[in-house]
Amino acid sequence: MVDFVSYAINDAAAELSKSQAGSSDQVSASPPVAELKQPKWKVGDKCMAMWSDDQNHYEATIEEILNDGTCTVTFEAYGNTDVTEVLSLFLIYQF
Repeated sequence: MVDFVSYAINDAAAELSKSQAGSSDQVSASPPVAELKQPKWKVGDKCMAMWSDDQNHYEATIEEILNDGTCTVTFEAYGNTDVTEVLSLFLIYQF
């Protein structure tokens, strides 16, 4: 998702630069979109994790972090577990 958003923003900036290239004002190229920093996840952390059955994110707890970039999570609502990519985890924001 982050890659898609970065691509879309950079693509839009490039199109804007092209459309304004013929104007008398100088348009400088936009700097690349900064990569979002991924949290340093650890076992026991609460997160929003993707459940593989429906591809939606739900509140979960990290049970294990594997060397292949995946982790085992337990979902809070039903107690079921799943393996998902660490890069697909989100922070839980509480307002």
